[in-house]
Amino acid sequence: MMRIFPLSILFLFVTNGFASSESAHLLEKGDHEIGLFQPLQWGYTENIELSTHPISMFTMPNFSLKIKHEIFGMTSRHRFIYPTPLMRIFQKKGMFGLITPVADVGEVPHIFVFQNELFKSISLDKTLFTLKVGFTFAIVSEKLDERLSVDLPLVYPEMGAFFNGYKFNFGVDARHHISDKFSILLDGDAVVIPTEDIFWESKLLGEYQLNDKWGILLGTKLTYGNYPFGKQTRLLPLFDISYKWSK
Repeated sequence: MMRIFPLSILFLFVTNGFASSESAHLLEKGDHEIGLFQPLQWGYTENIELSTHPISMFTMPNFSLKIKHEIFGMTSRHRFIYPTPLMRIFQKKGMFGLITPVADVGEVPHIFVFQNELFKSISLDKTLFTLKVGFTFAIVSEKLDERLSVDLPLVYPEMGAFFNGYKFNFGVDARHHISDKFSILLDGDAVVIPTEDIFWESKLLGEYQLNDKWGILLGTKLTYGNYPFGKQTRLLPLFDISYKWSK
């Protein structure tokens, strides 16, 4: 149980596991949205949306740029992460240690991660369908020792590019609006690490808008994959509170 706190932080900021719908739509210009676990999003222009996890910026610099393109009505997202400082925090023995100590494998090297994705959304009556494809690559200052991996189902696939150099992801979202205030999201994602295997993830979320500013999210995330220690399935509860405001 004492490892739940560091695991939650690592999962929260190294992965995008608490994100709700990832559609081709952008926030309106001047609109902002943030959640306890979701990033701060800002509608910078009609065709550009910016986002970052502000709390983790000091331990894991990160930045995301989402661009709406006229061609085929598609949207691209370009995300940068520098996870080294956060990984070094957890590179220790004891209660908050998740990564093999420096004395055994040396200090975590500099890792620069670049994620690029394309989104295409199609609206059918009250349901919004979104197709997603992505390519992630990492630049590492020196070869990573395999013992630096975090062999946990929720984190391991997200670190695939650190060791392999690159990975792919594919996914589909379906968001159905029950009413103006309540919607249900079901998604499925595959993370492909060429030198290893395919890792599967799925979320089922319910989102309710309390008013024009506040919303609440409740659901689960299911993961499945063939990890270094064998095949594992994990179910994670998700909860978040979101807040929106305009410029």
